[in-house]
Parts: sequence; C-alpha cells; structure tokens
Amino acid sequence: MAIQQGQKGQIDEGRVLATAKADIKWADDYYRDHIEQDLIRRYEVYQSDTDRYKRLYPDLSRVNEMRTFDLWSAVEWLLPNMLKAFFGADRIISISGVGSEDADRAEKVMKLIQWQLTVKNQGYRIFKGWFGDALATNLGVLKCYWKRETETIPHQEEVDQQKLVGIMQDPNNQIVSVEPMPDIMSILGMQQPQSAMVSWQEERIITNQPVIEVIRPSDIRFTPDGRTLGECSMVAHRKVTTIDQLRREARRGIYDPQVVEEIAAEAGDDYELTELEKKLSDGAEDALQQATTSEKARARVIVYECYLKTDIDGDGLLEDAIVTVCDDRLLRAVENPYKRAPLFDIVPFWDSYQVWSRLGLAEVLQEMQDAHTALLRQMIIGLGISNKPVAVVDVTKINMDDLMNQAQFIRSSGALTESAFQQIQLAGLNSQNFQFFEYIKGQIEQWIGVTRYNQGMDASSLNKTATGINMIMTAAQQRQEEIMRNFAETGIRELFRFLIQLNQRYIDQPQVVRLQGGVMEISRDDLFGDFDLSVDASSGIGARDAKVQVLTSYLREMLPFAIQLGVAGPQQFVMAGQKLLKLMGIEDADKYLTLPQMMPGMMGMPGMPGMLGAGLPGGGGAQIAGPGAGAVGAASPIGGPEAGGIG
Repeated sequence: MAIQQGQKGQIDEGRVLATAKADIKWADDYYRDHIEQDLIRRYEVYQSDTDRYKRLYPDLSRVNEMRTFDLWSAVEWLLPNMLKAFFGADRIISISGVGSEDADRAEKVMKLIQWQLTVKNQGYRIFKGWFGDALATNLGVLKCYWKRETETIPHQEEVDQQKLVGIMQDPNNQIVSVEPMPDIMSILGMQQPQSAMVSWQEERIITNQPVIEVIRPSDIRFTPDGRTLGECSMVAHRKVTTIDQLRREARRGIYDPQVVEEIAAEAGDDYELTELEKKLSDGAEDALQQATTSEKARARVIVYECYLKTDIDGDGLLEDAIVTVCDDRLLRAVENPYKRAPLFDIVPFWDSYQVWSRLGLAEVLQEMQDAHTALLRQMIIGLGISNKPVAVVDVTKINMDDLMNQAQFIRSSGALTESAFQQIQLAGLNSQNFQFFEYIKGQIEQWIGVTRYNQGMDASSLNKTATGINMIMTAAQQRQEEIMRNFAETGIRELFRFLIQLNQRYIDQPQVVRLQGGVMEISRDDLFGDFDLSVDASSGIGARDAKVQVLTSYLREMLPFAIQLGVAGPQQFVMAGQKLLKLMGIEDADKYLTLPQMMPGMMGMPGMPGMLGAGLPGGGGAQIAGPGAGAVGAASPIGGPEAGGIG
C-alpha cells in the first residue's frame, strides 16, 4: 500500500517492535489453540474429506468411499441468492445525503463505488469468495486498500514563454533543464530570447483506485480482546512472501532496505507449512522445496502486517499504527492514516462477545452429514450384497470349478436334490433407511433455511396449495435474510464507509465512470458531503418478485385513478415504470421511459390529457364505473382487455 511514511527518527523502534512482537505471539497462540483445529474440521466437512471418513468409519471406508456434501450443497444454494441481492437491481446498501445539497452527490458516490467494485475489481468473483469463506468457515475476511501507480514520461521541446509557464505550473511536471534558443534579435542584444529548449519529466497516473482482495481466515491473526476485528487491540495479515518481493518494496521506499538485506542474508529453507496450509494446498510441500532450493531471491519468509495502537512517537499517547515485522525485525512503522485496520469480516452466525464463534454452519450440519454418509455407505454395501446372491452348495454333488467359472454347463455327480444347491434369501434394504434420509433432509432444511421448495426440486409441491408453499418459502427466507443482514450490517456496511473515505482522501483528479446509461464525470468536489448508509436486507431474497407484482398492480389498478384525481402524473408513471424495469433486470431503464419535456400551453392541446392518461374530457382516460356498470375502463399502459375497455 502506498502510504506516506512517518519520520523514522521520531520512532522508538525498540519499544514499537517489542509491543508488536508481544501482540503477534498472543495472536499466534490464540490461533493455534482455538482457531486452527476448528478451521481444519470445517474445511474437512465442507470438502467432505475422504481422510476424515477414513478416521470416522474405517471399516466402511475399506469397502467404498461414497460420501455426501451437505455443507457444500447448503453453501452453494445460499450463495446465488446473496450475490443476486448485492449485484442485482435492488440495493442492499444505499448511500443517501444528509442534507438536500448532498442528495446528488450521494447518488454519484454510490455509482462510483459500484463501478470501482464491479468493473475495476471483478467484484462478483471477489464477493463470492468472501461470502463462501464466511458460510463455510463462519469467518470471511476482505482486505481493501488504495493502489496508486505512476509512470515517468520524459519530454524535450522548444517552447515559448507562455507554454513554459504552463509546463512549470503543472504539479505533475518536473523541469530538468531550460536552454534559451537565441535568434537574430537576441544576438544583436535588442531583446531577450523568445523561446527555449525545455526538458522535463511528466508523472502520469496509471492506476488510482481501491483494490479489494479476499484473505483466507487462516492468514488473519488477531488478539482475542474484541467482539469484531475493528475492536481488537491488534489485527495482522500474515503473509508468506519472498525475498524478491521484500526488496521491491524496499526500492519503493516502503520497507527499510538495510533490514531487508539482513533478513535476506539469514533466509534459508527453514520455513515450514502449517497443518492447515498442507491441508488446503495439494503439492504445497513440493512447491516449497523447489522455491527454497533454486534461487536465494525465491526464499520464503513470513511477514506480519500489523494494525495496532501504540505510542509510536513517544508522546505518551496511543496512535493507530501500521507495523510490519519479519523475522523479529522491524521493516516499517508508520502512523495509520485509515485510523482502523483495512480488514472487513462477515459471519453468518454472529457471536456477540468474540470474533471467532464456536458455532457455524459446519457445526450445525456436521453430525447430519456424517450420519448421512455412514448410512449411504451401508445401503450401498447392502445393495451390492442383494445384487449378488448367496447360496449353499453341496460340493459332492456339483462341480465347483464349473460353478465358479460361470460355465454354461455345470457337471454334477448323480441326481440333484434340493439340498445340493440352496439359495439364501437376504433381508434387502430396510424401508426405515429412506425415512431416516427424509428426516436428515428435513432437519437440514429447518436449520439453514434452504428447502426443496425454494430450490424448485420438489415435484410433489404441485399438489399442494399455493398459500401453503408460499408460507413454507417465506419461513425459509427469514433465515437467509438474517444471514444477509449479518453480512450487510457488519463487514459490508463498513467496507462502503471505508471506500467513501478512501475516495475522498486519494482522488485528486476528475474520474470518468462509464456506465450502461452513458458516461458520468465525478470531480473531487462531488465526493465531499455528509452521507448516511442504510441497509435493506430483504432485497433479493424473494422480495424482488413480490415488488414486481406490487408495481404491476400499482400501474394497472391504482395509477389511472390517481391521475384522474390529480394526485399523480407522468412523473410518477415514469418512476414506477423505470423501477419495474430495473427489478426485471433492465439496468438502463431510462432508455425505455423518460420524463416528457412539457412546454407551456401543451396541456391545452386537444388529446394531450388523454395521452397522459389524465382522464380529462376528450382524453379517453379512466372512467370509474358505478354499481353494476361492469368492468372499470382504464387507460393504463399495462392494462389489457382484462382491465376494461378504453372509455
């Protein structure tokens, strides 16, 4: 991250390093004693790991390795609804201006952040990984920082005095040399030279945007003294990096070059993978061996990027600081301009008292998945036995070689009797097995809110009432809405607030945002204002279809009468129509419906009120029928023949 460094001479390096090392040890011990084994087990359940079931069911595993993926299935069914809610037409998080003058700015900031997330950062893919980690391990962590890259372009040109002043006034230019170009008048001493050969370097911005990336829960270290990552005394991003990367950061002025070379001199092949890293990465040990034995620059080291509070300048007050430690050496210590760790955590099951909850989806489904797998293996074994008949054979009567070789003709000794070959009748599959399967599925649906009805996989639901199915789906959606609200109210809300802060701090030039509806330019002044963030967790979880129905009913039944009464007009129709189109997936709804530009006196033109559906004389608008008059006539654009005739 490109952050301006503090003045190193004012930093008590020994004290800052001692504080960081103590916090790192505390966080490492907590991770090793309380988190790592939980993570390993949760990943094993999510992946339905074969080694796990070899330990649980050694006898069954010797026969077959069939397993079920109940946790994986639940996560994959929950993800589409949640991603659709955040990346669909509706907004889970909305930015609104506190004052009337901030309303337009809030809309621009919202569009800017959506563009930065979806276009500049592949937000859908990143959010899918973020949500997936949270559902599988009960902790999803996302890191956000600002990336600014520039390139230096050399220039040399003969310019006049006016252009030279313009070049010198541009803050992105650095003058290298100015050589006056003499002409006849200047040679004769009659005037100063009118032009000069100027060499300068232009610093051009290549990248100036926020960057988001998913961090594995196993790469986060935190002290267990906070309810969220933001409340912990220290939060660290543990990174495995190379000597080459450390040197590149030192050349950029981020790390201390002398400390980097000290680390490089002692780096070797002593880095060991953690138990979880071995579990998650197949072939990681071979890759590590290749990396550490080929070149010194590839040697791997562990870096702790710590965000903590410490008295960094010795004034007796705690400051937010970024302290980077590697091999017990201080690479960097600067004040944190963000005033918080740029790490954002989401959890589906929220523990009110600590970051790491001991209860997650894996714990809820683990026992059911284990029982499901064991029963399925037993049923497969029983089915295999029933398909391979067992018989009692009198070897003195029947030739066993012919029987075992499945010969077409089997030789026998003497006349065959019933006792010579007698097949044993097996019990077959117990019907209670299938009842237990249904019990397991029912419990899973009840606990996590993913039912066969909202999956569209229960054919028998066609024989049930629509009201009953709607009640089942509504009850199931409540659990999903709770999980989504947990996501929105914690990490996602804080992420949006942080993105507003980053844009206000680092955008120093106008930004051109290319949207589906055209191009929007955002200046620095557009970013400053007083903004509120609101959460609507019901959007996207079944609520979209309900909103489509409500808006359709409004346009068909209510709007014509509202227009006739004078309480609604073309603006309300266009706004409702655009909202309906957006809910149906058409983002550029303003291309299909736009507000008419009314000129003074147009309402007096013949037929104009009727075109607007105002129900005025001659307009063919809505006519309210009296009792027994039949259908209601309405000039609604959506109303078909069933809405009544055109009066």
